[in-house]
Amino acid sequence: SKSYAKPVVVAFINTRYGDQSVAPRVKDVTGTSCKIFMEEPPIGSAGATFSGHSESEVVSYMVVESGRHELAGGLIVEAGAHATSSARGKGQTFTGDAISFQSSFESAPAVLHTLQTHNHNGFMTSLATAVTSTSFEIAQEALETGMEDQAVEETIGWVALTTGTGTTDNAPYVIDFNNDNVQNGRTQTEYIIDLSAAGFTSPGDVIVSLIGENGSDGSYARGSGTYSITQQGVYAEEDQTNDSERNHASEPFAWAAFPRNTILRLPELPSESPSSAPSVSVVVESQSPSLMPSSSPVVAESRAPSSVPSSSPVVAESRAPSSMPSSSPAVAESAAPSSMPSSSPVVVE
Repeated sequence: SKSYAKPVVVAFINTRYGDQSVAPRVKDVTGTSCKIFMEEPPIGSAGATFSGHSESEVVSYMVVESGRHELAGGLIVEAGAHATSSARGKGQTFTGDAISFQSSFESAPAVLHTLQTHNHNGFMTSLATAVTSTSFEIAQEALETGMEDQAVEETIGWVALTTGTGTTDNAPYVIDFNNDNVQNGRTQTEYIIDLSAAGFTSPGDVIVSLIGENGSDGSYARGSGTYSITQQGVYAEEDQTNDSERNHASEPFAWAAFPRNTILRLPELPSESPSSAPSVSVVVESQSPSLMPSSSPVVAESRAPSSVPSSSPVVAESRAPSSMPSSSPAVAESAAPSSMPSSSPVVVE
């Protein structure tokens, strides 16, 4: 069965059925599976209480083989994972670790990012800044929790994509980044991402990340409650550890949106090329995990994408969320794809 050599996973909570500040987290990433859950920051400076997010949410996530890949239609995707103990907290100037792309993009790409590990077992998220066509900076983001002083090494997964609206292997996409210059905190104005150009017939799989540090309290991208075939709403979400307010400055967001149930493939090779075409898997799925007790993280387990004919290497796949009873944690599964030629996938070390 197909497995990833160095998978990178990025995630975003699309919906807002519960109003608590929860962030997407990923852990236990292997070549065939990972665990995705929602993590809530503590309430109060003592950090001992949680409000208890008891609602299920839709979580979109993308899985990409580490390296640089050119998809059908010229869409360029580069992914990597970076281990760091660097962390920013309230009021601190962000000093991230510099990441250089393997090759320059024509212009600054959309950079998505999510923590891939959970070594500290406390709240933390990630932040990327200073995105250019050649590089960006990345580190952990503690917001106002005070966790920056306890930061340990965590791995942050990141995916950079060419911006624009188009199609790849007949699948429409919308990829971009922007700043509306309006305060986007939870109690202020949601940032609306316009997805209408993609022509989705059902809500797509949309992954959003924050790529700025305009607000000194720190924040991350969180769904606002607007989630439809034409729009994804986003807040620059703050925690409520030291105070209850969640106002925040305008921040730049980056996003990538694909339709569900879509399989993307590499461009076909010329007929004289070897039949064992290199492949790369980009999985774009959404899941709706049920909530466990507030003392435990919400877990949605993902596995490799469903099978496709071995002659068609998978580049991207999206699926609709599964429906599970609220009384038990949802485990979202997808079967492993049929085996590819032994020379696949191509992994850039």
